[in-house]
Amino acid sequence: MLAYVQAKQAQVKVSSIRNLTSHLAAFGEFLTSNYPSLTSLSLLQREHVEAYCVFVPTRRWRGQRACDNQIGSSSIIAGLVAVRGFLEDIAAWGWSAAPGRRLMFASDVPRPPHHLPRALAPDTDAALMAAVADLPDLFARVALIVLRGGGLRMGGLLHLGLACGLA
Repeated sequence: MLAYVQAKQAQVKVSSIRNLTSHLAAFGEFLTSNYPSLTSLSLLQREHVEAYCVFVPTRRWRGQRACDNQIGSSSIIAGLVAVRGFLEDIAAWGWSAAPGRRLMFASDVPRPPHHLPRALAPDTDAALMAAVADLPDLFARVALIVLRGGGLRMGGLLHLGLACGLA
């Protein structure tokens, strides 16, 4: 894993290397504590990866952020993507320590949660709508009022037909 991190230093930023190192260290710690007889990555099997995928959401922060809190959803995803990239890269590079077959798939990485944007504070919303009311362009003014009142996004508004409100 250390050789991999060193090879990646020529390709990515220092902060990315720091994150990659942390994610691979967590993977290595998991393997050594749960599978002490696993002495080479070439012996890694799908069952090891599946166990790690189950473990990651329960993992605690490491290093400077070490505390009792579990890692967040973005760190779970980043960690699994880092391990998947590591395994794919060492196989593609023909490293002798690479597992004999593909062990991680896109479906092993959970989808990020879909969060709705926060609503504007009432005073901010009032100021925004007052500014919209003063717009000299009638089309822009009406479009923004429809967006705000209908909870639409710009793409949804653009796909409306011109006569959609006329019956």
